[in-house]
Amino acid sequence: MTRTIEANKNEVAEYMSSIEKIKTDSNIVRAELVANNKDALVATIQKNKAQKYITELRNISAKYQMMFSWFSYSNGHITTAAVAVPERTLAWEDGIKKITNFIQDYRNDNKFIFQLAPILSISGYEQRRMFSIEFNIAPISDGISQK
Repeated sequence: MTRTIEANKNEVAEYMSSIEKIKTDSNIVRAELVANNKDALVATIQKNKAQKYITELRNISAKYQMMFSWFSYSNGHITTAAVAVPERTLAWEDGIKKITNFIQDYRNDNKFIFQLAPILSISGYEQRRMFSIEFNIAPISDGISQK
């Protein structure tokens, strides 16, 4: 019986030594930190996506030479207002060309992080076209699911 107790004590000591070695493995420590703080990390990542959305709007503005006047984000939707003016201020030029190119690109290309909702109206005159835009947030392929 004494031998069994001693054997068990030795076995426990070996297990404890193995556990201590595992605890010093940096990959395991990182995995444990992530697992223990998963909710806080996901919440932080979700909040920081706003910067990604703002950057995308800046890229759209530059590419299509449209000016956005405000930005609203709620429940997976971004709403903004845009103004498009023609390249040149000649009488026959119209800002609608930029809007048409913008809509066409968004309807034909699925590489964008936004999905364009229908444009319901465009106002203004040839030299200054104004319209509201609503985007739905497309799933981002960075391993993090949208909620």
